[in-house]
Amino acid sequence: MASTPPPLQYPKVEIDYDADAELLVQEQSGFNGMASATGTFNPIAAIAVIGVLAANIASQATLPSRVKSRSDEFNAAIHNTMAHPDINQAYVEALAESLRESGREVKLIPRRRDVSQSVSSGAPPNVAVDGYARLSLWITTAYGAEDMTAPFHPMVAVKYALSDAQQKPVVEKQVNFKRGSPRFFTYSGLLAGHMAAYEGMKEGLLGTVSEVTSAFPSPE
Repeated sequence: MASTPPPLQYPKVEIDYDADAELLVQEQSGFNGMASATGTFNPIAAIAVIGVLAANIASQATLPSRVKSRSDEFNAAIHNTMAHPDINQAYVEALAESLRESGREVKLIPRRRDVSQSVSSGAPPNVAVDGYARLSLWITTAYGAEDMTAPFHPMVAVKYALSDAQQKPVVEKQVNFKRGSPRFFTYSGLLAGHMAAYEGMKEGLLGTVSEVTSAFPSPE
């Protein structure tokens, strides 16, 4: 006689997520020190480093405004090519499909992006709690460079929080993706190839689905 499989944990799930994609262009700059290749202090190299360091400090001072202006320009280029970027929607639909394949019932609850929200900010007011576990997602997609000489490449972060049907917190984590392609060695190249960059971010984001669904245990 076949045994009855154990019931699913969290058989009904609501996913609330950022309806608006946040597409950023980020850059970090810095310098590792004034030592020569042998590890000893080199006064000639130090003079050169001071100049580089001064340039880096000036760059850091303008970094927030550059991130904003480049992100705005990058977003505008993408929106001029496609009216409604679907990167977040494609992600949550892939996530929902994975959960449905495990036998769960899934509802999607889009929300408008609020930069003041965090995982601990509580349930969005439009999320029903009638017997559904809630999976809240905060999605960030970017093209970033580690320093002024490094290429731009996809960078993705998905912060997620799962609460049970009684709204008791179960797990709270963040998944990061900092690999992938295409890579661009200049911002102008990134801007010119904005749709290829968009697809690179989308591919990186979709690659995190399995890590998020690992919060939902399968029956033994």
